[in-house]
Amino acid sequence: MKNKLGLFILLATSLLSFSCEKILSNLLIDTISNLGSSSNVFDQISSKKDTETNYDIKLSNIVVNEVSGNNDGLLNQNEKAELSFVFNLKKIVSAKTTVVESIKTNDTKEAFRMKANIEEKKVDSLRIKIVNNSSLVEFESADFYTSNLSKIESPKIYLKVSNTGQTLKRAPISIIITDNNGDITNIKAELLIPAISNSFSIDDWNIDDYYGNNDGIANRGEKIRIYPVLRNSGKSNTNNITATIRFSDNNLVEFSQIEKTYNYNKIKSFSESIKIEEEPIDINISKNIQPNSILPVKIDIKDDFGNIWTESSNLKIEKIANDISVKTIAYLDENGNQDFLPNKGERVKLKVVLENTGTSPTNDLKVEIKSKQKFLDISKPELFVERFAKKYDSKLSEDSIVFQLDPNVAIGDNYPISMKIYDDFNNSWNDLRLITVFPVAYQLSITKMDI
Repeated sequence: MKNKLGLFILLATSLLSFSCEKILSNLLIDTISNLGSSSNVFDQISSKKDTETNYDIKLSNIVVNEVSGNNDGLLNQNEKAELSFVFNLKKIVSAKTTVVESIKTNDTKEAFRMKANIEEKKVDSLRIKIVNNSSLVEFESADFYTSNLSKIESPKIYLKVSNTGQTLKRAPISIIITDNNGDITNIKAELLIPAISNSFSIDDWNIDDYYGNNDGIANRGEKIRIYPVLRNSGKSNTNNITATIRFSDNNLVEFSQIEKTYNYNKIKSFSESIKIEEEPIDINISKNIQPNSILPVKIDIKDDFGNIWTESSNLKIEKIANDISVKTIAYLDENGNQDFLPNKGERVKLKVVLENTGTSPTNDLKVEIKSKQKFLDISKPELFVERFAKKYDSKLSEDSIVFQLDPNVAIGDNYPISMKIYDDFNNSWNDLRLITVFPVAYQLSITKMDI
């Protein structure tokens, strides 16, 4: 009786150990097998084993080498790429099998004893087959063998992504892994094709006002060339971008061409690019257009994969950013006493010094001088002042006007003259000055008489 009880306890203990070990092993295998892995390129959805093994294998990475694309490491639509699938094999707790054999005892009763713990079969090579299950990508199924279990990587697979549109798409694939013992692991995964993450717009206009004041701003009366500054506000780099801009007809603006396509080789994410074309759009802006007028522009931006962005923009004709005034006036008494002051009865030359207190250079300027005073006879009413470039620069007129002071004017009288300053582009400024009649700076007396 004691012998039977001992054998029963031994058998029960062995079976319990076997069951616990089996449950723990299965639980661990199932847990690891169902762990998905993911990246910006793929999601591993599931991993299922046909039989128990003492290892777990999963898809750990997909290396993307873009043959034609924006080199951001992703599978973007319409791109062509070479893929390398990388797998990670990890050994887990061995699933041991406990074998019990029957033996005969002295009293011819059957008893049981532990025979052995048999280890799992050794794995030294794998066959991996990758199958495409989607119409969103094109690639031939890959089938390869490897015995390097520390670094499992597929040969390069050439893949082409279709035009998938504006939303994230998933391309399912199947991976069948068979080891040298015939045990199979099935992996379900999805290749990720992100939505278009670029956003293009005309950020600014690069303006060459080659017939104007060269301040890079479109002003009325100028002839300009325009180069659109294209900005990529998205997360991906782009190649081979075109921007087609179209203006509407305007009777105050003359275009060399109403529509023009500008080409951009590459625009990085969150950056901008200026494209200098050999034949840009030339615009001849009328002198009669009102400052701060708006020229509407339609823009179609396209990449080499057929994605299109349509934008609206404006080209503003701005008020010229300079402010011209008379800084000083200089006198030269042509037939008087040469004291550089206007005295009554003298014929005086007047030169004008203009000052620019604005932020833009000036164009060539003219000064028209008028007076309603009958005591002033202005024989040449217009001066010329050559352009000058900087803010707070001043420049003397190259020529002068001549006026005659009546001999009957009173010393100390002030005679107003109006000055209209204008350029060839219908920009004008007004100033007012007073001409003061000075007494002669000498006094005559008879000191001696010769008889």
